[in-house]
Amino acid sequence: MDRAGMLKVMHEVFGFVPVVMPWISAAGFLLLICLLCWRERGRAATAEIAKAQTMQTLASSTQTKEVNDIRAVFEESRLFTSARKERLIRDVNDFHQYLAQLGFDLPTDAPSLGVSHAGRCGWFAGGFPGTIYEEKTIYIPSEGIDNPEGITFAYAQYVFASIFHKFLHDPENHRLTAFRVFHHYYCASFANRKYKIDPNSKISNLENTLWDIRDLYGKQFMDRAMFYTLDRWESDIAKDANFETFFTARFLVGESVVDTGQQHEQIRKLLEERSLYYAADCSTETHGCG
Repeated sequence: MDRAGMLKVMHEVFGFVPVVMPWISAAGFLLLICLLCWRERGRAATAEIAKAQTMQTLASSTQTKEVNDIRAVFEESRLFTSARKERLIRDVNDFHQYLAQLGFDLPTDAPSLGVSHAGRCGWFAGGFPGTIYEEKTIYIPSEGIDNPEGITFAYAQYVFASIFHKFLHDPENHRLTAFRVFHHYYCASFANRKYKIDPNSKISNLENTLWDIRDLYGKQFMDRAMFYTLDRWESDIAKDANFETFFTARFLVGESVVDTGQQHEQIRKLLEERSLYYAADCSTETHGCG
């Protein structure tokens, strides 16, 4: 076969190449896109599985935690009948167990329980918690001695005072306010009813919003979000003079631990709508800016 014949044969054999090459290229490109999409879906699925496993681990760790009951010491009072002592011990330990199951590191003993005839209620002492024998007493008002929420409120003051050191590096005017937010929230959540919030309070917007988030996502979600807010409290972020935005910067850090990928943006949007959070106030190191 001469050269012209060979060229004719090669043209007939390979003449289709210019026609099909663009189609082959397009098919290859589509295949690459599909492979990339499948890879991203796989990563997303893996991330969701890991998130679910983490949530399950966190939930099971709090649900199965064994916590011993605390000892209660009663001061002398004719109002402390055997039946009342039994109920007060039960009420204190119910709240103690509730906080412990969330993960709080709690005192193993409580101060003595006393009766106040002056209407005062709560924990009174000359300093911060040390041992139960340092002149500390949890007072229950005599007229409310049979109200279960009274002993819960009083014992909760002692519990959160015992972790007050978390706030010692915060601006002084924010310390007691932070203590109050946690104290009020957990007393109300334990009772499963919203306490009346003073509309004239400087943090009424914050406290109402925290409860609204609880209504949206449930008691378990919010209880744990508040726990991780305190557990991961960072004093070196967002030193805002306004306590409400000071708090929400830290709340978003804690909330992100229990977030399932659906709550965080909605919560941040709600906080922004109520002037409780400004993204510009956070640096990239806060973890709470999302």
